[in-house]
Amino acid sequence: LLPPETYMVTRCEGVRSRNPNKYRDDAALLEAEYARNPSDSRNLFYLAQSYRDAGDRAAARICYAKYLDISGGVWPQERYIALLNLVQLFDLTPASAALHMQLAWEALDICPDRVEVPFATARIRRAHGIPPTRQLYALLAATPNRKPDLNAMFVNPAIYEWGMDDELAVVAFETGHYREAYEASLRCMLHAPTEEMRGNARRNAIAAKGLS
Repeated sequence: LLPPETYMVTRCEGVRSRNPNKYRDDAALLEAEYARNPSDSRNLFYLAQSYRDAGDRAAARICYAKYLDISGGVWPQERYIALLNLVQLFDLTPASAALHMQLAWEALDICPDRVEVPFATARIRRAHGIPPTRQLYALLAATPNRKPDLNAMFVNPAIYEWGMDDELAVVAFETGHYREAYEASLRCMLHAPTEEMRGNARRNAIAAKGLS
């Protein structure tokens, strides 16, 4: 969600940073630990993270699902992030869309003030050509918070500042909630980081206001 003119300078000077297989190497170490202690849910969580970072989506999904099965309610932030990753890595088709939505609602039950999962759910379904539904609108509308808890795990402030409202505006408009689309577009127009994005939000607000 960074504006296009943003760039990052990184320095990867350590031996590990120069290793192209570092995430797979991490996964191998964590797999060995998992074999020794399969009840260690935190090890399993970071094994899933390593597979994800190594690009092994299938293995990551399996490990996140196993983590959710054994972790209980001890680490709610980790459970939320596991569900976020399952939503993002989901093999989404029209036939599996209901299960995808179920994962999103499970995450909302765990952390009702976090918006990363509703945002990701809307964005991924749009990317896969799955039309917005009233249930998707309900998911986004159920998370009005726009103040990130910076002490929470892996927070993305840009989603709170404008990204969530950008998705909400589109979903609300396409499901006939024009007043809500107008209000979300106004918030996005105020906080989006580039003039192009603010211009898009302005046009969305005008379109929604004409129908509200």
